[in-house]
Amino acid sequence: MKLRVMLCAVALAASGSSAFAAFDDYKPSSLKDVFAIDKNACDALGEKEVVVDVLRQVFRVPAVWSGEIRPIDPRTQNIISAYGKSLHQPTWGDLFKQEIRVSDGGVDYWLAIQSTIVEAFKSEVHKGGAVELCVAFYGCWPKHPVASVNEFQAQ
Repeated sequence: MKLRVMLCAVALAASGSSAFAAFDDYKPSSLKDVFAIDKNACDALGEKEVVVDVLRQVFRVPAVWSGEIRPIDPRTQNIISAYGKSLHQPTWGDLFKQEIRVSDGGVDYWLAIQSTIVEAFKSEVHKGGAVELCVAFYGCWPKHPVASVNEFQAQ
């Protein structure tokens, strides 16, 4: 069965433009608030539906790293890829191969992380260490919001 993609918003981006801006452009927030974006739409999805949010929403959030890394879930990869294509960045999804588990306010979250920063992240942020993450929200698959780490600052 083919996935049906529902676009939450329409965004125009020039071909070749940067997907995200400078560190200071990321709005201070929390992972709880980031993962609440489109919650009603995400909870109402059918088994083969996804939401791709193309508003280019980026946030700066505090978190604690569990020390865990795993391969990215293919459904998460598909949403990130669709997001990139909506911004004329057809290879955007290729930047994400892994997810990290972090916590904020006692709740655990799995976030995709750009492959280009994984090694630096592992060397600068230690298990149980505090970190400020720059995250982008992409949408969701049923009851599973999708966000990624694009930059970080160890605390």
